[in-house]
Amino acid sequence: PAAKPPNRHTPSAEELDRHAAEQWDQLLLCVVRPELWSAADGYNLPEEVLYPAGLVEVRTLTDDSDDEGGGGGDGGQPYWAMSQRGAAFVLEELSAQAWHILQVYIGDDERKLEFLLELAHMHFGRAYPLDDAQRGLIGELHHLGIVHVRDPAKSKAFYPTRLAAAIVSAGDLSPGAQVQGRTIVESNLRVYVYTQSRAWVEILRLFLRLRTLLPNAIVASITRERVQNAIREHGLTADSIINFLSRSAHEQVKACPSDERDKAQTVYDQIRLWERELERYTAKPAYYLYDFETHDLFDLEVAHAKATGTHMWHRRDAANSRSCKLVLLESEQTFAETRARIKAYKQSHGLS
Repeated sequence: PAAKPPNRHTPSAEELDRHAAEQWDQLLLCVVRPELWSAADGYNLPEEVLYPAGLVEVRTLTDDSDDEGGGGGDGGQPYWAMSQRGAAFVLEELSAQAWHILQVYIGDDERKLEFLLELAHMHFGRAYPLDDAQRGLIGELHHLGIVHVRDPAKSKAFYPTRLAAAIVSAGDLSPGAQVQGRTIVESNLRVYVYTQSRAWVEILRLFLRLRTLLPNAIVASITRERVQNAIREHGLTADSIINFLSRSAHEQVKACPSDERDKAQTVYDQIRLWERELERYTAKPAYYLYDFETHDLFDLEVAHAKATGTHMWHRRDAANSRSCKLVLLESEQTFAETRARIKAYKQSHGLS
């Protein structure tokens, strides 16, 4: 379609960039804290976009044992929560985020695909006519920051943003809309982030310990506890955290000599070491047996466990059979068979 000539309602480039940034910021905040979303304008972002994209999931209070009250006996109140895919999503590059949302949004809808192909030939900031058949579609893209429209219900024109240009061309956003470098990582594990974004506060909270929140800055620390919790609870990786911090490095950091920039590598190496700590061992369900009546009973159980492949660990106290300990790998029949075998031994030796 041909672009309309600009008029007094035509937004400036700054306004379009601000709209795209604010809408995408709201989307990221909704991924991290979906329970805070308010569909005041009738658009349910978690249900319409984020849930089909696998970025949020429905939980109940009984799903989380740490919740006080546990949800009672009625199954608990369902609520939106970020999924592990959502945690990885918020640390990705903007272009990867946009493509993931776009693929889910289009689905098998040929009408949406056709319009986005048309969007590829439109120019940033130009006004394009909006008819009633497109109004619902344009309203959805407005909420995603891909286009801007003054009033989705009444306006006669819409304006593509730089985010639309980046998506349809598979390129990077121009400096007017991309997230500017805002992070400084020091070798003492202290992190300074210059931002006013609430979404960034919640994203950083996933793997950093926030110490001071200022109107336009955050002071935080990289700690072993927070990094390992992010890996264990949210499914993040050391590389995803490192890539996020290095990609969002402050412009002054990027302008420093290479030897100065390399100081952050020490911090990144520490993050990788903390990740490897979690890989040193794996937790497996097991049975812990102790207080054996005789050493013969203990030795028989150890031999049987080794023969069946259920032996994990044992310690034999030659002075006192009651102090002997045996750990067996859990299986469906291990505990029942062990109890029956010990009971039969006691009966045959008059120990019951």
